[in-house]
Amino acid sequence: MTSVTSNLKPMYSRKFVLLVFVLVISKGITAQWSTDFINYQKSFPKVNQAFHKRMDSVLLQCNQKGIGWPLQEVYFRCFKLDKVMEVWVKDGIQPKFQLLKTYKVCGMSGKPGPKRKEGDRQIPEGFYYINQFNPNSNYHLSLGINYPNISDKILADAVKPGGDIFIHGDCVSVGCLAITDEQIEDVYILSAIAKSAGQEYIPVHIFPGNFSIPSSRIKIQKLALDNSDYVPFIRSMQSVFYQFEKDRELPAILVNSKGQYVVQDVEIPVEMSKPSVLPIKKIYTHKSRTYGANELTNNVTVFPVFEGGNNAYLDFVKNLTEELVIYLDENQKKAFVYIEYIVNVDGTISNVAVQKGGNSTLNEVLISRLENTSNWVPALKEGKSVACKMTQTLFIESNDSGPAGK
Repeated sequence: MTSVTSNLKPMYSRKFVLLVFVLVISKGITAQWSTDFINYQKSFPKVNQAFHKRMDSVLLQCNQKGIGWPLQEVYFRCFKLDKVMEVWVKDGIQPKFQLLKTYKVCGMSGKPGPKRKEGDRQIPEGFYYINQFNPNSNYHLSLGINYPNISDKILADAVKPGGDIFIHGDCVSVGCLAITDEQIEDVYILSAIAKSAGQEYIPVHIFPGNFSIPSSRIKIQKLALDNSDYVPFIRSMQSVFYQFEKDRELPAILVNSKGQYVVQDVEIPVEMSKPSVLPIKKIYTHKSRTYGANELTNNVTVFPVFEGGNNAYLDFVKNLTEELVIYLDENQKKAFVYIEYIVNVDGTISNVAVQKGGNSTLNEVLISRLENTSNWVPALKEGKSVACKMTQTLFIESNDSGPAGK
């Protein structure tokens, strides 16, 4: 059985809309490897040269990973924020996908978020498949993907959604995924071999970022906070990502009448679920309390103590400043943030106020983190617990010119 992707048209009735089936879970392939498609591709000089130059290297890569030959299926997984493209394969022996190679994408335009119109310079995000082998590409070799897909045709510009999206060489991109010439030769060869083995639809999933990398996950969260319309899209992307991480199999993906991907929810590993990337709206609700003029004092016998002591608090502040770096605006390299907050009699934090800060999103996250710290030991005055106002200055500086790689 081959891995199948279907583009069935939606069926409508007055009462309901049937979901459009766009991707079926991959199954093992038992068909014999045919050389017809390979021979046809080799009739083009650049492809023939690629096979002669790179085939031994491809075989060696598979051998080093314990992957059998010939390959039966290929799956490409791309992460825009991380500028990475992964190559996953099945060999007909192992029932699940295995990671063969990870490439750094050297040419990429646009920013996180799906492509919605011609000329926006955006690389698409979503679930696609290879629909074209181009042996005469102006960018060495190239593989086309089926943008706009069914979802894009609903959500993108109806007149000019854009098109001609490729994975190609030459390290130059305006809306495409560009890798080196040597890398595209390997990718082209692997795709041709998989197609010759009977894989009609080679999936290409393009994610905003790698959800298992904390810095990327937090940036995706920021996108969701800034654009609630992006949230259902991120939900589906996250579900597909984690289901594949869990099973090493591709899940079924549907598209509803609104153009949204519909994927069965999967349990997200605890270590990858914080911070959440699934807010429907801004998740921060500030805690505030009203105090009379005589209820707050800085004239205390013992100041509040962070749970675990002063060293634990210093570690918390250090980790917090590192976490907040990714919330700096694009034109910000550093920020001084001056905050005030109250440690209540019960050891909770409230009334966090940023007197001087970086930007609205950074401050929102900072307030939320402080308000959700573990209980403090409250201040003491004459042996009694009292509420006390505290201050803190944070210095946040970016030492990284780009997103975290893999």
